[in-house]
Amino acid sequence: MEAFVAAGAGFLLAVLWFDLMDDKMARGHAGDELPPDVIEGISRYDARVTRGASPMNRLVAVAMIGTIAAIVAELVASHEFRAGYRSRRCRSRSSAS
Repeated sequence: MEAFVAAGAGFLLAVLWFDLMDDKMARGHAGDELPPDVIEGISRYDARVTRGASPMNRLVAVAMIGTIAAIVAELVASHEFRAGYRSRRCRSRSSAS
């Protein structure tokens, strides 16, 4: 399970890297508005990596959901998580009495 979480985190880090390309294209321009050629370049890039990469956008969604599910599974399976849950449950029962 830990390997899946690590692989999913690495994959999502790569997706973040591609997302940071927008920031790189916009950086270095003074003022509140970007020049039209920069906006056009960002628009083309975003269209290519989102709508133009049809099977990959589904893979990103599956990787996100799978990574979150693996993290939740690790938390539920961990001894510390269960012990903390039991101690909270015991405290709430003893205070109810």
